[in-house]
Amino acid sequence: MKRAELNIIFTAKVNEYLAKGYTFNTETMAGSQGEIAKVDLTNGEEIIRVIMKREFNWELGDYFTVTVGRATEVEPGIGGHTIWNNKLEVLDQEIFYQAAYGSDYLITKEEAERNANKHQARLARRTSNMIEEVITDKAHIKALLPYIQHLK
Repeated sequence: MKRAELNIIFTAKVNEYLAKGYTFNTETMAGSQGEIAKVDLTNGEEIIRVIMKREFNWELGDYFTVTVGRATEVEPGIGGHTIWNNKLEVLDQEIFYQAAYGSDYLITKEEAERNANKHQARLARRTSNMIEEVITDKAHIKALLPYIQHLK
């Protein structure tokens, strides 16, 4: 899947709630908590937020989440309140991992884990094939002797 297809997934989630009669709840959409995009929707009884975020996992790299969550601390129709992304009741969430650093391709978590394992195996092979050189005192003296003689 290409990164641009994430926009289609995000739009589909928003359209799903618009089709159920929800409308945009602009009173709570100001500000940013680092998300790529967010939309707040309401049916008059609850507020639903659809968020797209980019995050990072040390083992698997960059990943994107598209989350649908219910705001439990803010009531519809009351302006000026902040809905905190980390306090949403998560209703649905999809996660997509970047295939490689800087790549436009997104993959599943299982594929990202396979890629990470393959990378670690290659790294281990490469480092185990390196030859450690042990330099003796005699070799140090032999290497430094011309330099020391040059200084005289």
